[in-house]
Amino acid sequence: LGVETRAYMKGSIRSWITYLWQRASFHHEHAQKEHRLLADQIAVIFEDNFPNIGKLIREGMVTYLTKDEMKLITDLRKVVV
Repeated sequence: LGVETRAYMKGSIRSWITYLWQRASFHHEHAQKEHRLLADQIAVIFEDNFPNIGKLIREGMVTYLTKDEMKLITDLRKVVV
């Protein structure tokens, strides 16, 4: 009983970075298998469209930041500039 399922998903680049960071097998081999398989396929599409960011995610150079951490970085940039 193999039934094909089609999912339509959208999100910001930040949301995709978070999803890939939390679910892709190159970061979390303990994530649920179905999530890893889906995240790995999404990672290929993401890297095709955003090669520089995709490479950084895969290499562990981009990490998940909370909204508070993002706000702190934004505020610090305002001070430095």
